Amino acid sequence: MTGTVTIFRDDGDQPLSQIVLGNGDRVQLALDGSGLIVTRLGPPGPVNEILFRAPAELVASICAGLVGPKRQSQASPLRLLTAIVQPIGSAAEVRAAFQEAVVSIS
Repeated sequence: MTGTVTIFRDDGDQPLSQIVLGNGDRVQLALDGSGLIVTRLGPPGPVNEILFRAPAELVASICAGLVGPKRQSQASPLRLLTAIVQPIGSAAEVRAAFQEAVVSIS
């Protein structure tokens, strides 16, 4: 089951998206000048867990890997990352996918 994007704000200095994954986990992708933070959002309230954090250079490499050999895309980094996370089934799988991406580009 494909996740549902509930917030997508790709303007300004801090783009972010929130996705409800197939199993009900809620994750947030937040970008800024220092990089990317992927967080599992807890139930209503402050219980959040950071799943993945990466500096801007690493995020650029991940996004470049997503667009393939053409190395250019009209899609923003947030749009690319959201599209990749949306079909993932759980927060644990999101963490694993980003960890695998880092290993594959290292």
